[in-house]
Amino acid sequence: MLGIEPLQVHLPFELNKLVSFTIQLANNTYYNIAFRVFTTSLRPYFTSPSKGIIKRQTKFNVTITLQAQKKAPLGNNCKDEFIVQSTRVKGSVTALDVTADMFNEEGRVKVVDNVTVMVVLDLPQTPGD
Repeated sequence: MLGIEPLQVHLPFELNKLVSFTIQLANNTYYNIAFRVFTTSLRPYFTSPSKGIIKRQTKFNVTITLQAQKKAPLGNNCKDEFIVQSTRVKGSVTALDVTADMFNEEGRVKVVDNVTVMVVLDLPQTPGD
């Protein structure tokens, strides 16, 4: 339903610093599309906005910020995932009306699109790597 760019993001990891990136959601349809963005990561991310409505034939930016970390993740790099869900809605629906239930396909005749955006945290090289 939505065009999403990029589908993979490489973030340079820095201790005690916020790290942000933006994904662009493009609605190239002739319908309004509701969306929500969430992660299954254990790391603390902040998404702004995490839900909303994208009017037909428009683009919309979502900013995702990894909160400052006091210690580096284990391994050479870490991968986190964000899920972008979208579904077609009536023109009268507003961002305040968007709920998680709108993206539940069970027992409904609606289409819900789920797209994964992969975030790779690029850790600094340590001596001996």
